[in-house]
Amino acid sequence: MKAALVFLLSICSIVGQSQPNKIDSLANVVNNEHREFKRSVYVEQALQYLAENDYEIAYFKSQLDVTKLTTRELLNLNAYEVKRDVRNGTYVYDSNDTDNNPYILYYRSIYFFQQGMVELAVRDLNLIAKEFILLSDSSFSSSVYNNLGATHWSRGNLDSALISFQKCRAYSSWYIEMLEANILGLANTINDIELSIEQIEIITKKNPNCVNPVYLNNLFTFVEKNDISKADSVGLIIQNAYPNISELPEALLNLYTSNDWQISETIQKLMSMPSASPYFDLAVTGLLKNENILNVEVTDSTLHILYNKVEDEQLRSLIQLYFNTNTEGRKSILNYVTSPMNDSAYQESLDRLKKLTQQYREEKLISKKVQEKIIYLFILALLLILIAIVFTQRAKIMESKKVVVLTAENTSLETVKLELSEELIQLRKSLTSIARENIRKLEQLRILMTDLDDTVDSHDEKFKDLNIIRTHQEGITRFKISKFCEDLNTDSFKPLEKLISKKELQLLKLIALEFRSKEIAILLNVSPQYINNQRHKIKVLLNLQGYDFDKLLSNLKTDLFKQRA
Repeated sequence: MKAALVFLLSICSIVGQSQPNKIDSLANVVNNEHREFKRSVYVEQALQYLAENDYEIAYFKSQLDVTKLTTRELLNLNAYEVKRDVRNGTYVYDSNDTDNNPYILYYRSIYFFQQGMVELAVRDLNLIAKEFILLSDSSFSSSVYNNLGATHWSRGNLDSALISFQKCRAYSSWYIEMLEANILGLANTINDIELSIEQIEIITKKNPNCVNPVYLNNLFTFVEKNDISKADSVGLIIQNAYPNISELPEALLNLYTSNDWQISETIQKLMSMPSASPYFDLAVTGLLKNENILNVEVTDSTLHILYNKVEDEQLRSLIQLYFNTNTEGRKSILNYVTSPMNDSAYQESLDRLKKLTQQYREEKLISKKVQEKIIYLFILALLLILIAIVFTQRAKIMESKKVVVLTAENTSLETVKLELSEELIQLRKSLTSIARENIRKLEQLRILMTDLDDTVDSHDEKFKDLNIIRTHQEGITRFKISKFCEDLNTDSFKPLEKLISKKELQLLKLIALEFRSKEIAILLNVSPQYINNQRHKIKVLLNLQGYDFDKLLSNLKTDLFKQRA
């Protein structure tokens, strides 16, 4: 039994309560959206709302900022009247209409299919397939190929139908329930149980309570063939989903005519359906090839009405067989039409479809592996980027910390340097004061010596006293300098203690503290030339040991400042 076919009459649906300012709000949503794809979706949702409520489009268009709209959005707006009329069943086809708007041709192809004009539907769908690709409208592109698959299926071209459904899936990056339901129907047709189960799982995973009529039809067909124990429960699900025959979707009618489900009401609905409808032919076929044909409700009068509605000649011939035949005669005819027949052309079509299905499954598996690799590579790249960012940020933080520490150290060193500079100034002042005091005392002694007796013995004794005083003063000074230098000691000086003498090390510390040769000479009571000679001697000794004298002085100075900090 062929699965029921349903066209995607609209791409998007809109849910919400009707409000006086609803059209204004829909227009505002479109105007405020800057992303092209989202804006196209909002335009389609607005058109769907207008069509559902049978509104005119003029006011909605007047509220739009048309300067922001793309070509495809403007074309879709211009196709609104055809969309609404096809939906409401009021569309009238004009063969002289030459409008090539692809959106108008799309909705007109739906009308052709509904009226049984399948050739015209296929013609329009083939014309607009490339147009939607050029317009970058993936939604309508996928819908066109879905509808082409449905038309090919209705004509028995199963391999072409599968190819169209595959193209539909290729142009859609989202889940399309109708597409998956149609693929389930094809899997049932070729009895590919694995593919059928896979499609059922895809649909139920997305929508566990799916009541899509095409899906329900194909689900019942699958369990009836492969798991008859579940057929009754699936049948109850279908009947509970659509309890009123008046609201029963046409796509499910063939199940009702093939099973004993409200058969009287079903026959009445069948007789009131438009004659040129693929669903009508499927439902009539289901009635004629099932024991319901033996039901007393199926009178000759009923058969005549159905005969006049059917356009397919083979189906008309089958109805004629049942004319003016009693129950036993109908049983014989039923046994004949339901007996297996060797249809080589149909079998070849099934074989081709099975090969295509196998190819489709292999391509899908390859595609899945490629997608998994892409995902893995993307995740790996993302992790590498994150790691790089973390390390970069960490390096920046460490660098910032170093800068803060160095800044603090430099600030501390500057403070110590300032303090040492002040100490050096005070030390220099003290040295000047000591020198002046010594000169003053010596001057006083000289005056005293002039006033006293000018005998040789007296002079000698006075000079001895002067030398004692001077030696005492110099000893105090040397002690202070020695104590000052001993306090200035860091780990940097320890290796040098083995290379130069204690006095040379003391001189080196004073040099590191930026004392001039003349100042050191006064402190140590030697000549400046002696200090310069000692400095040169120390430099030569340290250079021979691999030291850079100027760099060493800089490092010693820094360490002395740090020690003071």
